[in-house]
Amino acid sequence: MIFIIEGPAKSGKTTLANALRNSQISQKKGCLLVDEDQDGDLDILLEKIIVGEKLGDKPDVAKIPWKPESMIVFVNAKQSLLKDIETRVPGIIELLGPVKKVTVS
Repeated sequence: MIFIIEGPAKSGKTTLANALRNSQISQKKGCLLVDEDQDGDLDILLEKIIVGEKLGDKPDVAKIPWKPESMIVFVNAKQSLLKDIETRVPGIIELLGPVKKVTVS
């Protein structure tokens, strides 16, 4: 699943995102938490939910050893970031989706 958490309540967004991440990690599932201040190489971010490999030049989403039931959580991240991830790894949204938007006020 892919969550996009938006809204003005900064502490509420952070609390919800951390709870989702902690739940995934405690169940030995993958979770990538991307916050609004996140800036960096997409490969480094995505490798947090891959088991023991690098992405490579032209990754095949079906052949990547993803952590089980991986989730991506965006907290007020740039809207273009999800598109950038899909461009880098075509098919990742279909694999990890659906995309759910949550507004915390």
